[in-house]
Amino acid sequence: MSYKRSRSARSELAARERCRTSFQFCIEPMLLPMPGEPWSLEPAEPDIDHAISDTPYPWEIGDPPVLAADRAVHRWLLGHHVAFGLWRLLGDALRVMSQGEISTADEEIVAWLFDCYSETLVYSASCSAEVYADRIRPAMAAVHPAFSGRWGRDYEAVRSLLEEIDLPAGGSLARAVARNRRVHLLVARKLVPDGDSLFKDAGHRRDNITSDVERDLFDRFFRVQRQATSRSWFLIQLDRRISAIRYDIARYPLGTADDFAVPTPYLLSVSSGTRAMRDIASFCSTRAGQEQGSCRDRTGE
Repeated sequence: MSYKRSRSARSELAARERCRTSFQFCIEPMLLPMPGEPWSLEPAEPDIDHAISDTPYPWEIGDPPVLAADRAVHRWLLGHHVAFGLWRLLGDALRVMSQGEISTADEEIVAWLFDCYSETLVYSASCSAEVYADRIRPAMAAVHPAFSGRWGRDYEAVRSLLEEIDLPAGGSLARAVARNRRVHLLVARKLVPDGDSLFKDAGHRRDNITSDVERDLFDRFFRVQRQATSRSWFLIQLDRRISAIRYDIARYPLGTADDFAVPTPYLLSVSSGTRAMRDIASFCSTRAGQEQGSCRDRTGE
């Protein structure tokens, strides 16, 4: 290797290290159990109505940065935290659906959760391609040159469960999944208009098997800690982040999302976001009741 090329390689490594160490900002870790693991029990279930925040801003998350490039990093992390939460909810619901135990009403709710996930993608990817190339992509590459969203273990569970379910053509869930895939594609084109993902650039293919090491790297990058977590604490964490996003958007509007063909914003909207969190809490409570009933049926109690 020539001196010039070696110097260039050292400069790139130094740039990656700077990105890695300056990337996190003030975002608290998100606590989640492993996909499929049950929520932990609590001595007393907190009052969810009081846990769902009506305050304009939860200080645990950190103020949205003033500089656009720093704000892009903040949104990338914060939006992915909400995505982690939605993946967990989707995985739980799809796991029940794969057993043929879901109603038409529940299918509508799962479709709505997919649309909420599409909203978070638009929020996370609200920066320019230039900012993404300068700040976000190098930070992920510093963790691993093939860093990929495919390594998200909760998202991996959702994709696997979708393959097990024969979705009715034209149904609400099938349409929501199709919209989500379109948003994924448009986000990729917006952020990397003239290239491929890190995953493809590193020579990886769709049939590559994800290792636990890669899954752990993904969790660590996005500040997700795997441990026993109660359902109510999960909802409180999710609400904190959604409240922070609404606060961010109120100060620094995203602009139009028409190009992404997503439904009218609901989860992240300032006017309806609190109501959306109550809908999620209601969905979780209903799911908890169904799980307890299923357990009683199996035990004969």
